[in-house]
Amino acid sequence: MVTMDGEQGADLVQLVRPRAAIGVHYDDYPLFTSPLSEFVEEMDRRGLSDLVRQVHRGQTLDLTDLVRGGDQPATGAIEGAR
Repeated sequence: MVTMDGEQGADLVQLVRPRAAIGVHYDDYPLFTSPLSEFVEEMDRRGLSDLVRQVHRGQTLDLTDLVRGGDQPATGAIEGAR
């Protein structure tokens, strides 16, 4: 699979059960099947919107609260898709 639509992305989140879902590279190439908004809407429909962390081009996202155990040093921030 090269890319996922919003429903497939939400399916993957339900399968993997991560602490957060951060969509990246959602508008970099013409072969993407759906915009980030479809993933966000599908996650909301499934009651999983609390897992979604949106980071837009040029933004950063602090992932400190996702570190296991909460007492480990932060691993830094993730940069938005460029």
